[in-house]
Amino acid sequence: MEKISFNIGDQKIVGLLQKSDSKKGVILLHGFTGDKDTAEAGAYPVLADKLHEEGFNVLRIDCRGTKDSDGKFEDMTFDTEVEDLKRSIEYMRGANDRIAVVGASFGGAVAPLAYADNMDCLVLWYPLLYPTESQRFESLKSIESKFERDGKAVVSSSNTGENFTMGKTLYDQWKTIEPSKKLVEIKCPVLIVSGTNDQAISIENVNRAMNELKSEKKVEFVDDSYHCWKNENDEVVDSYREQAVKATVEWIKKWL
Repeated sequence: MEKISFNIGDQKIVGLLQKSDSKKGVILLHGFTGDKDTAEAGAYPVLADKLHEEGFNVLRIDCRGTKDSDGKFEDMTFDTEVEDLKRSIEYMRGANDRIAVVGASFGGAVAPLAYADNMDCLVLWYPLLYPTESQRFESLKSIESKFERDGKAVVSSSNTGENFTMGKTLYDQWKTIEPSKKLVEIKCPVLIVSGTNDQAISIENVNRAMNELKSEKKVEFVDDSYHCWKNENDEVVDSYREQAVKATVEWIKKWL
């Protein structure tokens, strides 16, 4: 495993790259308040290892404002993460003929927003395709007065409990952006993996998204799972995570 970096302007994005002998690359894009190491309650390192075992080059990044990358979290928006993903694809295209993107939660909204023909396969874990219908948005609305007064507010990670300062620009975007509107433009195969009890996207909205997709598509529901493959007690369940990882690896092997 190699620690790599590349720039957007004068800001550095840091990632971990697991190299193979193939020309097929996979980029793992973390969710809101996540990072390359702790993303999805630790599922991304597991997924990265499985994909690498299957011969893929796998890149996990810290989006700007997160962990090892430059920038402040309060400056992060949907737009900055779209830029981060596009730059990551450009980086990986230097050594790979085909690229898959796995986006989780917030990252599952960013991937469709960033979609271009240089993506050959997509996997979306409990994607935030309908941002105003998520549990996170309900918590953000409860502190709207702080965004209005201070231009920022403190939010916490649902995984680690760590506090982050979120800027008003992102809150304003959250109220209006519609990642689902991009689904109809996607031409590559898309897999959506989500728990039946997930708070980021309901079963109804997963099915709604599937109807909006016009490309090759599949949905994998993980019965009883909450966000990040957890149970009702906020504990990671190995069988939930294993099902998600297995479905993801099989989809990427099939289409990449």
